[in-house]
Order: sequence, then structure tokens, then C-alpha cells
Amino acid sequence: TTALRTTMSPYIEIQYPLHPHYLKKLKVISRPRKTSSGYVVEAPDGRHLAVPQWIVHYSSQPITLLSFPLLPIPTLKHLSRTLAAVRSAPTLGNSNQEPTNATRTSFRDTDTGTSTQ
Repeated sequence: TTALRTTMSPYIEIQYPLHPHYLKKLKVISRPRKTSSGYVVEAPDGRHLAVPQWIVHYSSQPITLLSFPLLPIPTLKHLSRTLAAVRSAPTLGNSNQEPTNATRTSFRDTDTGTSTQ
């Protein structure tokens, strides 16, 4: 009997048009072992990047860019401030630190007037 062989390319091509490496062929470091995982590839600058499978197999409808945001500007600004605060907060890791106020931030939806946490 003859063993069935599949040849896999050592490279993948990014198919998602908004990805910074769109249509570039990147060297595969490791392949997905499960359908829910992704690739690890070597970027042009040598760094290793995690790339979800859908970016490699993207074949959806064309992307439409809008000239206006879908969220109100005040909400986007608040989100930006919240993300900056979370990024600057100490990581919890294995320590016994409590989350800071930055990680407990809630925001008010300016369209509906409701608050979420």
C-alpha cells in the first residue's frame, strides 16, 4: 500500500484586506492543531505573530469603509480613555491585587442612556 501524503506550503498568504500584511506570504512557524486555533507565522521584521485561520481563508463580501463612525464620538473617546487606563494598570497575573478602578470602568451609552459595567 502507498501512504497518502499531503504537501503543505511552508508559507501562508494573508487574505484579509485590512490586515497590515495583506497579500504577503509569511513563513509558517506552527500550524493550527484545532479548528479554533490559528497559525504562528514569522513577520517580515522577524517577529512571530499569531494569525487566526479566517484571515488566511477570508472570502467574505467586500469591505465597505464608512466616512462616519458607527458609534458616537463621545463613546469612542471614552473607550479610548478606558483602554489607556487599563493598559497602564498593573497586571493582575498571579498576584493578589484587586482590579483598579480603570478595570471596573463602566460607560454610558449616549444613544440609549443606559449604563453597562
